[in-house]
Amino acid sequence: MPPRIRPQHAVCSWSNASRCISKPRCLYLSTTAPVMASIPPESPKFVDVPQSRQPSAIKLREMKGTLPVPRKIFPHVPSPSDIDKTSSTYLLAVTPEPKPKGAPPPFTNPTTAAFITWKARQAEARRRNLREGLIELSHRKKVSDGIRNRRSKRKVMERERLVAMPMREDERLTGPTILQSQLPVRLRRGGKPQAIPNPDGLERILAARARAVKHLERRKEERRDDLHTLYMNANQFITNEAHLNAEVERVFDDTEQFRDSYHRGENVWNLGYQVTVAEMLDYSNKGSRAVDAGRKGQMIKDRYQQIAETLTGGKM
Repeated sequence: MPPRIRPQHAVCSWSNASRCISKPRCLYLSTTAPVMASIPPESPKFVDVPQSRQPSAIKLREMKGTLPVPRKIFPHVPSPSDIDKTSSTYLLAVTPEPKPKGAPPPFTNPTTAAFITWKARQAEARRRNLREGLIELSHRKKVSDGIRNRRSKRKVMERERLVAMPMREDERLTGPTILQSQLPVRLRRGGKPQAIPNPDGLERILAARARAVKHLERRKEERRDDLHTLYMNANQFITNEAHLNAEVERVFDDTEQFRDSYHRGENVWNLGYQVTVAEMLDYSNKGSRAVDAGRKGQMIKDRYQQIAETLTGGKM
């Protein structure tokens, strides 16, 4: 069965026809827009190429090399010892005028005379540029400093005005019900900050000062004790090669310092086993059950030394 052909309706109805008749449109004979007609064929815009809605990223030009840090010709905070670089004395000192000379010798070569005249003209231009540059830079610095100071002062005044500004009436009426004494300082009525009531503030301050003084005294006492301990132990320091040789001979002596039937000895190669943790605990607890006569005597000696150090106020 052949497909059915749908009936085609007229493109322009009676209403559209009347509208077309009442408002005629201007039809162009060519397919080129009137704007394109003014673009020459050699222009890249002659061919209409659709562009994306998102603009392309602008690629910045890469500058090769680095610029040096500019010198600070005029200090930010001038001192009395600084020299005014715009004064006539300083300008004459840095750009001295040429010394007067006698009559120039006659040059037979005109090129030499022209070269000397050009050198003098260049020197005068350098002196003039330096003087004018210093004066202009000083004026520019004064103008920029004035602008910056005025802007800073204006910001400070604006901040003070906003801080001291009272609460708006609508905020006060629509805000939660809070006691006036519980509001922060910046929200108090009237805009002026009020002191927060602190009945025991003076006592806390005095207590904190006393603690600080006590802490400083404790640190001073510890420092003095450490210095005295260092002084007492200084006689055992090895300060030269002779002391080192004597200490080596004493420690590593193989004839007198070995253990025998009467004493244990002090030689590092024959001091016996290390003290165990149990022995150290027994020694610290000072139990008579585990402390022999020799160790008990050492314990009593240590006690006497601690008592003497406490009475004298230093290490012994």
